[in-house]
Amino acid sequence: MLAALLMLVSALSCRAWYTRPAASAPVGRGAISGARASRFGEGVSLFVGSKGLSIGTPVPEGSPTATAVPNAPGAVTVMRVPILMYHYIRLYRDPRDRLGQDLSVTPENFIKQVEWLTSHGFHSVTLRTVVESWKKGRPLPEKAVVLTFDDGYEDVYTAAFPVLKARGLVGVVFAVSGFVGRSGYATAQQLGILQQEGWEIGAHTVHHLDLTGLDPFSLQHEVGGSAADLTELLGQRPVSFAYPSGRWNRTVEGAVAAAGFEAAVTTQWGIAIKGQDILALPRLRVRGSTSIQAFEAILTPATH
Repeated sequence: MLAALLMLVSALSCRAWYTRPAASAPVGRGAISGARASRFGEGVSLFVGSKGLSIGTPVPEGSPTATAVPNAPGAVTVMRVPILMYHYIRLYRDPRDRLGQDLSVTPENFIKQVEWLTSHGFHSVTLRTVVESWKKGRPLPEKAVVLTFDDGYEDVYTAAFPVLKARGLVGVVFAVSGFVGRSGYATAQQLGILQQEGWEIGAHTVHHLDLTGLDPFSLQHEVGGSAADLTELLGQRPVSFAYPSGRWNRTVEGAVAAAGFEAAVTTQWGIAIKGQDILALPRLRVRGSTSIQAFEAILTPATH
């Protein structure tokens, strides 16, 4: 069988190999790291990499599976990482504020979700860690997951942090630098403690404005200024960025790159895959209405 496959590789060597461009990878399609791929029959791909060759079927679109590919004894390169998106962790029952309800996951439900993750073998990592893995080949846990908390509300420290710390997990806070210390938002001291505990503090602009409608000067201030603010507050420059309300375009993405950010996340639904535009990674939103059954449905494919 191996001899036959080698002959096929030789026969195909004169043909152009297909490599998906990293910056324009569509959401939901797998990527091959350190390998070249060519179509080999309907629904099957032939992969040629440093470990030899193998045949397999592509991962179905939309499946939030953290797929691991061995690259060294005891280490894996994780190609697909679910990035969960949270806002508030709180009890909120104002029927007039439907948006507030949608953004608020109750502490009880959050605990259930975290316990489900740990019981199914997931290990939380920061986005910084994912970037280092994908760019430098450093290993990740096979079932890696990133837990992100947008806006930097105080309850990420008072409600989410204790739950994750008790289970040895970490998260990523996307802080609006101009809101740090305001009523209802985490203080610089609280963010500093999170950072010391292994959390990542990413940027979410200075004032949470729609970046697509700003002039160049204001855009640079909101993006670059947020990085400068957080660096001054916490002593460490952020490497990740979240677009307010998920609104961005090529101009905005260019400003994020110019400010030195290495990764950015959107609100588009999908799995983060190595080879995608790393400044426009999708996430999986967890809503206030997300039951534990719905949460399981989001992540169950990653357990198989």
